[in-house]
Amino acid sequence: MAEKRLAIFTSGQGSTVENGPLHAVESGRLQMDIALIISSIKNSRIVQLASSRDIKTVEVLPKELSERFDDVVDLLVRESGANVGVLMGWKEKIADKTIERLDLVAGTHPSRLPEFARGYGLTPYAAAWKLSQLDPSVKDTEVVVQRLYPGRGWDEGPILGRRLVPIFKTD
Repeated sequence: MAEKRLAIFTSGQGSTVENGPLHAVESGRLQMDIALIISSIKNSRIVQLASSRDIKTVEVLPKELSERFDDVVDLLVRESGANVGVLMGWKEKIADKTIERLDLVAGTHPSRLPEFARGYGLTPYAAAWKLSQLDPSVKDTEVVVQRLYPGRGWDEGPILGRRLVPIFKTD
């Protein structure tokens, strides 16, 4: 079996990446090398975290690259040798050619179900947070991990797993 090499796509500061795959790899629970972290925002905390661990991290800013964004992301994934991808707070669409390049691509949704967010016209996490504001008894949400396929929407693949996580007042 080929060695599993992970590409992580993020658009946040990196707390989900740090507490998810980064911790799982470092603790030995996830038998994979992190080939690359791609951040779509400038100066995110994850860049410093990854650099201190000698993990290649690249900032790929969609507004600066415009129509070249998909090609640059695809080239970075190809050059990294990654064969698995995970979207963690990633706000951009992944091009079909990049999904096809990888053996598995999974997206994470911080919501009880991806369909929940659509009903509110919000991102999944914003919908979960909004629900917690409307109903103070709501203290957690569910992170749903879903497989992505080329030519399909973000929420159309099978659910691979789910886990309850707290909603903090600072979220």
